[in-house]
Amino acid sequence: MAITLLVTPMLILSRVGAQTEWIPIPGPRDLLHLFQTFADHGRVYLALLTALSLLGLGIGVASLSERGQRLLLRLMLLLRRSSSEERIARARQQVQDDQQLAAFGFVLLCWLLIPTLLSYAITQVSIHLFLDRYLVSVLAAFFLLAVVGLSTLPWRLPRTALALLLLALALYHMPYYYAHAEQESWRPAAFWVAAHYQEGDGLVCYDNGQGCALAFEYYFSLTPTLAHFDSDSPGAFHWVDYDLLPYNVARVTLGTEKASQATDPSALAAYARHHARLFYVVARLPNAAAVQRAQASVAWLSAHYRLLASFATSTAHVYLFETTS
Repeated sequence: MAITLLVTPMLILSRVGAQTEWIPIPGPRDLLHLFQTFADHGRVYLALLTALSLLGLGIGVASLSERGQRLLLRLMLLLRRSSSEERIARARQQVQDDQQLAAFGFVLLCWLLIPTLLSYAITQVSIHLFLDRYLVSVLAAFFLLAVVGLSTLPWRLPRTALALLLLALALYHMPYYYAHAEQESWRPAAFWVAAHYQEGDGLVCYDNGQGCALAFEYYFSLTPTLAHFDSDSPGAFHWVDYDLLPYNVARVTLGTEKASQATDPSALAAYARHHARLFYVVARLPNAAAVQRAQASVAWLSAHYRLLASFATSTAHVYLFETTS
C-alpha cells in the first residue's frame, strides 16, 4: 500500500507518454542476461548464487509442513551421524530457524521477482522499463537469497569455505568491471572553457541530443564564470520542453535535427559573425555518422578560422577559434 501511494506521482506523469522507447522489448533471453549481468558474466559465480538461493528456498518451503520438518530432521541427523539428545536438539533448533528463514526468503523473493517480472510484462505492452540499470534495486535481494541458502548448511567449515569462495569470485570480477565500465568526466573540459571564456565569446556543443550542453552547464554553475550557451547557439534546445512532449517519432526527429544544427556550416558561420571567438565542443557522439559530422565541422572551422587553443579528455574535445582577423 505504501509503495502504491508513493508511485502515484509517477503513474500520473506516465500519462504524458513514455520517455524510454529507446529500451528494446525484452525476450526470455534478456531475463537470463539480466542475472548474468548481476554476476558480471561469471558462470561459476552465477551458478553458486543460484544454487544457494534455490537451496535456501527449498529448505524454507520444506520446513513449513510437518512432513517436511520430519524429513529435514532425519536428513540433519543423518548428516551429523549421531542420534544423541544434544544432536537431536540442535537439529530441531535448526529446523525452527529454517522456518524463520522461510519467511525472510519469501520477502526476498518478492523483492527480486515482482519488480523484475512486472517491468518485463509492462515493457511488452506499455512503458519500456526493463533495463539492467533500472533493476539494480533488486541486487540486494538476489545476494541475500544466496546468504539464506548458505546459512542453511549444517556444517560450519563448508559454510565458511563457500562464503570465502563467493567473496573471492566477487573480488575477481570487480577489476574487470571497472576496466570496462563507461566512465565520463566532464569537469576538466568544462572548467577549461570556464577559465578561458571571455565576455562575448560564442559556445557551441555537439551532440546536445546526448546531453553535451547540459553537462557543461552543470559545471559552469559550480564556478564563477561568464561561460554560458546562448539561446541562438547552433544545436541548442530546451531539455524541459523536449522532455514534456509525448514520445513519438516526430519528437525524436525534431530533437535529432535540432542537435545536428551544430554541424551545419551555414549555422556556424551565422553564429560566428556575432562572436569574436568561438568555443566548439565535441562530446558524447552516439554513432559513426555523428563522428563523421563532428570531424567535418572541425575541419570546416579550422579552414575558415584561426585555431587558438584546444583541450581534450576521454570525454570531450574543446576547440577555441578566433573568428575575426
